[in-house]
Amino acid sequence: MANSIQHRIAEFIKLYPPFDRMTETELERVALDANVEYYGPTERIFEEGSDTTSFFYIVRKGSVRIHHNDTEETLVDLCDEGDVFGVRPLLANEPYLASASSVEETLLYAIPVETGLQILKNNPEVGIYLARGYASGMPMSREQRRTGVQNLKSTSDVPDEIPASSSKRIVSCSPQTSIHEASQIMTTENVASIVVLNEEGHPIGIMTDSDLRRKVVSQALDIAAPVKHIMTQPVVTVAPSISHSEALIHMMNYGVHHLCITEDGKALSKAIGVIAERDLMLDQGLHPAVIVKFIRQASSSSELVNYRLKLDALLQKYAQRDTSVEHVARISASITDAVVNRLIQWFAQQHGEAPCHFSWIALGSMGRMEQILKTDQDHALIFSRELSDEETIYFDKMANEVTRGLEKWGLSIDIAGISATNRSHALSLKAWKIKFTDWLKNPEPENILNSSIFFDFRHVSGDPTLVEDLVHYLKEVVTPTSLFFPLMAADALNVAPPLSFFRQFVVEKNGEHKDEFDLKRRVLLPFCDIARLLCLHSSHYESSSTIDRYTALAMGDDANSTLFEEAARSYAWLLKLRWTKGTENGNDGRFVKPSHLSKRERQTMREIFSLLSDLEQVVRVRFRTDFISG
Repeated sequence: MANSIQHRIAEFIKLYPPFDRMTETELERVALDANVEYYGPTERIFEEGSDTTSFFYIVRKGSVRIHHNDTEETLVDLCDEGDVFGVRPLLANEPYLASASSVEETLLYAIPVETGLQILKNNPEVGIYLARGYASGMPMSREQRRTGVQNLKSTSDVPDEIPASSSKRIVSCSPQTSIHEASQIMTTENVASIVVLNEEGHPIGIMTDSDLRRKVVSQALDIAAPVKHIMTQPVVTVAPSISHSEALIHMMNYGVHHLCITEDGKALSKAIGVIAERDLMLDQGLHPAVIVKFIRQASSSSELVNYRLKLDALLQKYAQRDTSVEHVARISASITDAVVNRLIQWFAQQHGEAPCHFSWIALGSMGRMEQILKTDQDHALIFSRELSDEETIYFDKMANEVTRGLEKWGLSIDIAGISATNRSHALSLKAWKIKFTDWLKNPEPENILNSSIFFDFRHVSGDPTLVEDLVHYLKEVVTPTSLFFPLMAADALNVAPPLSFFRQFVVEKNGEHKDEFDLKRRVLLPFCDIARLLCLHSSHYESSSTIDRYTALAMGDDANSTLFEEAARSYAWLLKLRWTKGTENGNDGRFVKPSHLSKRERQTMREIFSLLSDLEQVVRVRFRTDFISG
């Protein structure tokens, strides 16, 4: 493949289904026809209810939310690297069932529908995969995408057959039953739907809570009227043997929230049960999109604690499956972001809307989207303008409530005071610009330390344009020739070597962690500091993720591209090590006993230490740190 861009596209897409099922010729065709599209944060890719476009998409970098256009923008799924979405035009000439929006800066490969249709004709396996998994126009879970729908039984967290809790006994009435009587039956039986049966016991319609709201309350219909006037018909029927995944796909295909189980799966047979979408989703509670959905709907902090338990169980599953640490970190960050947003919503409901635009920003590992285990919380606030005393009190209360809520979620309060509850970290945009400028112009040790924390910022809730404005300002004021960078470089290098003269791990000499190796201080933070330094120096503010930073550096520096690519992989390995050891030991994974590492892990660590030395040498040369006096 002559064109290097086309080659990179083909090499990337062949790693992910359904492209991994394609021939080399088909891959070349897709790569040749694909367009590369860029979307900034929160840009709309396509709209729910709109006509389908002439492309479907695979995420190259960044992430995409699939969501409904209701007031809550209910999340359907989160798509990240390698995920395919927007395939409805391949399978049906009908409007999109959901919207797609970028979460962050995102690169997509847009593949023409015409190209896809040609491949579907010649490759039945790809056609079956897409038809089974994407008939609704919505994405499958990552595990389904990786293994294929046909293998769900062996890989899913969800039982393949419908569990008893999801298949409920049928609550029914006749077509002549009044709306009032039918609704009373639903209340008595504590169900959200009632199936309308004919004399033979065959389902001919269904009335739900939604029907009552939309057709009775909004249209002021007479509740003495027969239920047949408002029931939804025909009923979607399924056989008793239907699998959990098939039931969800049926609901998405037909746009319904309830299925009626009949003896043979057909409408002209006796109804024996009902499957409700909400019950399926509860049973499937270890799916990240489901956790986010229920966090958005949670009504109390005790509910959030329950979802924390689900997240912990999900992370445990991911650890057992050797899931990509980048994927897990993004999921963990997205779920924590949903918690922050829900806490802020609750506060607004109790105390009124915020008096001005604001942005709640994550800092440190939260800002880098690298916080998987339960560590501390680092955050700050940006306001669109200066606040009055009364407005300051409002945001003080909000910051305190959100911080306490995150503490209940499992994230401890930062002992150094890096928190939105600290008024020196809750400032107007103008004041933040002044503060950053002071750090840059006066690179004293404390200011260098602050920059290592506050340059890893990321918008979480509120008005994202405030963060965009701050980034734009920093790009203008940060100059590569600033004295700030050599001093920041010297600080990044001011770390004791992780190995002793005899190539032994340097462990803690005393205290609680005596004879343990500090993964964070001795190796993770040096990697972070170097990536941050080099990206700021090259005006790369597009991501605060350490892995993304090294990836960007590799793309922009031919001389050191291999080194930076290795750094990205090594950092991912270190994050994975900390995550798995922390999961095994029930802690934050920061300290490990070298004797508890396998021979291969110890060898890999030594190779990474050597790589870190190479990175440090790049910093020494680039910033001439040998000429900086202590």
